[in-house]
This record gives sequence, structure tokens and C-alpha cells, in this order.
Amino acid sequence: MLRNKGLACLTLFAFFLSVGMGVMVAPKSALAAADAAKIEQLANQIAAVYKCLDDTDKAAIKAARDRATSMTRDEWKTIVNQTLLTPEVIARFGGTADDVVAAEDALIDFAKTLGLIYYPPNGDWKTQLETIANDPNVNDSFKKLMATNDPDTKINQLFDLVNDIRAEIPNVSKSYSSEFKKPNNELVKVVDDIAEGSIRNALNKPANAGIKNDLTDLQWTSVELTELLKKIAQTVDPNNEADMALLYGYIRSVTSLAYRDGTPLAESNGVYTLTKDKSIEVRALNTRIDNWVILEIVDKSNNQIVSWPKDNEGFYKVPSAGSYTITGYRDYTGATPQNDWLLKATVNVATGGGGGGGGGGTSPGTTVPAAQGGTVTSGNATLEIPANAIPSDVRIQIQRVTNTAGLTLAANEQLVSEVFEIVKDKSGNFTKPVTITLKFDPNKVDPNKYDLVICWYDSVNNKWVPLDNIQVDLAGNRVSGQVDHFTKFAVIAVEKAVVPTTDLTDIKGHWAFNEIVSLVDLKVLSGYPDKTFKPNNDISRAEFATVIVKALKLEAKAGKVFADTANHWAKDFIATANAYGIINGYSDSSFGPNDPITREQMAVMIANALKLSGSSTSISFTDANSISDWAKDAVAVVAEKGIITGYPDGSFKPDGKLTRAEAASVTVRALNNIQ
Repeated sequence: MLRNKGLACLTLFAFFLSVGMGVMVAPKSALAAADAAKIEQLANQIAAVYKCLDDTDKAAIKAARDRATSMTRDEWKTIVNQTLLTPEVIARFGGTADDVVAAEDALIDFAKTLGLIYYPPNGDWKTQLETIANDPNVNDSFKKLMATNDPDTKINQLFDLVNDIRAEIPNVSKSYSSEFKKPNNELVKVVDDIAEGSIRNALNKPANAGIKNDLTDLQWTSVELTELLKKIAQTVDPNNEADMALLYGYIRSVTSLAYRDGTPLAESNGVYTLTKDKSIEVRALNTRIDNWVILEIVDKSNNQIVSWPKDNEGFYKVPSAGSYTITGYRDYTGATPQNDWLLKATVNVATGGGGGGGGGGTSPGTTVPAAQGGTVTSGNATLEIPANAIPSDVRIQIQRVTNTAGLTLAANEQLVSEVFEIVKDKSGNFTKPVTITLKFDPNKVDPNKYDLVICWYDSVNNKWVPLDNIQVDLAGNRVSGQVDHFTKFAVIAVEKAVVPTTDLTDIKGHWAFNEIVSLVDLKVLSGYPDKTFKPNNDISRAEFATVIVKALKLEAKAGKVFADTANHWAKDFIATANAYGIINGYSDSSFGPNDPITREQMAVMIANALKLSGSSTSISFTDANSISDWAKDAVAVVAEKGIITGYPDGSFKPDGKLTRAEAASVTVRALNNIQ
């Protein structure tokens, strides 16, 4: 749910409208009622974003639009030639050298339309979209591109694809949840990945095979579509100000307070009524986001900031009766409620019973109303039951299974969570899928070696069966999936096959492509089961220690086992790295294996691994004074050897988190220093 830069779903929606809406009707004809309703619905969705923008946001968007309006044909030509002008597109316009200009003109019209829709002058989306729908030039160009005289099916496919892209954004974003706690300049590094992943997942759905084939015929993939949007933004919004404004506007438009148990909040004239002692959370697009949102709560009786307690699962618990204003804002160093707010609400707290989730063992049982559905939580298990998934109200009980001896595991499987048995007081399966989310123990699994799946236990065949639509949240240590019946459930780690570099879908054109390919081929790093590498994800201290040991092909040694690595999947790699003098802990008992490794920690590990010391030059980075004393010698010598480099602004960012791509790059350079 990010831009693309800030508003991936809506910009892609705009793109497909710019190339597709002209075929909805014949030129100059009136819109059909069904098509007009779709336009109005989509216009309302986008208008909701603009209602959440302040004056500064709107000024940034206007500046971007003004730049887009003043761009020359040559500037637009450069953008489309770098992204969408393929031989296949030229062929659709005739295939000769003279036809290149016609193809460029058509693509420039599309790109201009996209830019002006993305940065509208007054938020009048409905009028703009209707104008595009009746534009004969867009209509003719689209027919040539898609080689069709039967546009009705095409436009329906486009609308379905746009909706699927929107649906994929929260799913893809879960893999990047840790990035939301970073400053804006760090956050924008991953939004292209989220945008591209959302488009790719949507295009890969069987229902979208037709439109995917059409785009493939033009040699347009999710990468090219995302690149077009990025190029436009880089030109008209070089400082990301408009994109960040749209990012905040979008998240604000889909962010709300919610009861943890699924009960709807009472609302009247924009004021919410909360029940005392119930647990609440912050949600966006059906996903809990309060792990990267801070709540500033002000007691209106004295205008003082107050703190609300949290329950045993980390959810805010509504305290004594009163009236409050709540501002939720992004959690990163330097963030303020004024500049980084995502949620603003006025609430009144009424007395009443109720409470949040349970605390493990066996829950006392929760009745879920059939018409409304709801959420049930006990310990590390959460159920989300949709409305009308069962004919009548149902009472659900979650039981933690303490004896797992009889639950068979395959040779390549291991249990990495508690086992829960879920029962209900009504027979029959659910008519809509129920989402089950379980927390797993990150110390028990190497995510580079194992796939994480949530499974139900098939007692007839004595095996674990994966749920449908599995989503893995590595940052939150959660795995979710969908099922239509209840039984025993657990998170299982399955040893995965190495994904060949030729199959990785998200490293094409990446600055570290060669280094990533090299280390994947050496089996030092690996891709993920969805054929991604996630180059911009952070890498942990345990993972980087493992990379160094594997890259240097170090023989296993009995080194120190820290208190927090004794049960960790990387225990042996960490112990080996310690035995060779490569790593030390924070203290005699603590290593912090799951902490993201910082750039200065990385430099020390590289220097120790290669036994480098005694740089002949001083540190030239502009932020040299920010480098810790214990790391300065290592940073100096590793920089002198060319193993590490700074950023374009001359800084090193010693506290910055090392990404998987950066880890691949410095590891290859380190290997080159010993060859």
C-alpha cells in the first residue's frame, strides 16, 4: 500500500484506465449505465485519498502536475522509449521506421494521461475519467495496441485486474512491514518492489490470463509497468514530495481503529464510542498495523497526553470513561504526529464489559454472530470469520495441544509453532474461507533454508496439509492461511529447493544483479519460494554470520553459544563465526541473532573474517563522527580495500540496516580480496 511509488494500486488503476477506458464506448457516444457506475465507483475510491491530504500535500501534488504539464515531447519520448516502446508495439503500428513515431505518440498520450490522472488539479476524478472514456484518440490507439475490435471483454478484464491489484497490495506489503518503521528516505526504497509484486501477483491469477497474454504479446510485464510509473515520478517529483503525500493520503484513507474481537465500533457524526476494558488495534486493509504506528492519546478534559495500558498480547486496552482524541502516526526516529499522522479520531469511552484476546491454554470460548462474523484470539492463534460464513451463530474454542508426539512429520518438515486444536459447537464446514493466523518461533527456522506454511493435520493419512492462500509475515513472526473446517493447526517449516537465479523475478535490472546471481549459484544465499529474492529486505545478524561462514567455506568449529542462540537455527554458524574471531555478542550472554545487522557491524565482521587491520587512510565519509569507536578501524580498512562504499551524498550511514542486496555485494567484494 505504497507509492508508485506511494499509491501503487491507484496509479496502476490510472494506467490501465489511460490505455483502456477509451474502448469502453464508441467515440462521442454516451457512457453505458454500467460503465458509468464503474467510473463513479473508482472515482470515489480515489477521491477518498484526496480527502485525507492537507494543504502541504496538495501543494506538492500541484507542483508535480505543473511539471508534468510543462514537459516537452522529447522528455515524454525518453520515458516511454525506456519503458514501453518494444518491437512488438512498433509492429502493431505498422512495423516500419516511420511507424515508430506513431507508436511513440500513442505511448506518450498514455503516459501523459497517467501523469495527469495521478496528479489531478482538483480531485474531480469522475469528470477526468469520463473524458478519457470518450476520447477517440485513446480509443484508436488502444485498439492498435491490443489488436482488437471487440473491446467489451477487454475493459471488463481491465477492471478485474485493477481490483486484483488492489487486493494484492496488503498481501505483498506484509513481507515489508519492518520497512514502515524507517524514515521516508529509507521507506521509498521498497515501494517499487511492493508495487511490482502486487501487479505481478494479480497478473498471475488465472482469471487475468487473457489480459496478461495481451500485455505479454507487447513484451510488457509488471516490471515494465512499474518502471513507467517510476520514470514519470522521477521526472515530475524528483524529491518524492508528491508521492509521499499520496502515500500518507492513501494509508490514512484505509486506516481505522478496530476492536480486537471483531465487534464493530459505534460511530456517530465522526465520534466513536469505545467500551471500557475492551482491546483495540489499528488496522489498514484488513491488516494489523499498530506494530509500526504510535498512538498519541489526549484526554480532552485537561488537554494532557495520557498512556493507555496494553493487554498481554500488546493491544491497547481502553481505560476509564472519558473523552479523548487519538492520533496515530508512523513509528520512526524523528516522526511527529503533525507530519506523519495516519489516523485521527475522537472517541468517548463508555463503561461496559468485554475484553481482548485470551492468553493461551484453552480459551473459554467465543460466540461469533453469523451475520457479522468476527475475530477470535487465544494466545498465539487468531481466527477471522467472515460474515455469513455459517448459517447461525457459532461458539468457537481454541485449545493448545500439549502432547504432539502422535502428529507425524515428513523427513523434510519441522514443527516451529505451538499446535492448536480449534472446535465449534455447530457441525458442517464454513461456506466462506476462515483465515487462521499463528505465530511461530523464529529461533527454530532459517527462512533461507525452509519455507513456512500453516497446515491442518489430516489424521486419516497422518500428514500435515497446507492451507489455502498462505501469507508469511517474517517481521511479525506470523503465518496465515484460509480453510473451511476446523481441526488441529500448526506452522510447519518445509525444507525448500534452491530457486535458480534464472527464475528469480525481482532482480532484473537491480544494481546488485551480478552479485546476487553469484552468491545464489554458490548456495550462499537463496531466493524465496515465490521466486523472489527480496533484495531490499533487511538481513539479520544471524543471517549475515551464516553468509560469511558459507562464503568462506569455513570448517565448523565449536565456538561460543550465547543464551539467545542456544535454540536458534543459526547456532552452529554463529558458534563457528565466533570460533574464527569473526563475531562477538552484545554481551557475554547476548548475540541478538534476529536483530537487523547495521552497516558498521557488517564492516567489523568483514574485517575480522579477512583479518584486515591498519588502514593507511582516514575515514572520508561525511558522517565519520557518527561511526562508533569500536568500528572505525574496521570501516576505514574495509573502505580502503573497496569492499564497502558510501552513498551518493558521501555518507556511510553506520546505523543503517544492511539489505540482502548490499550483503551480496560486500560479500562478493570480500571474496575478491582473497582471490
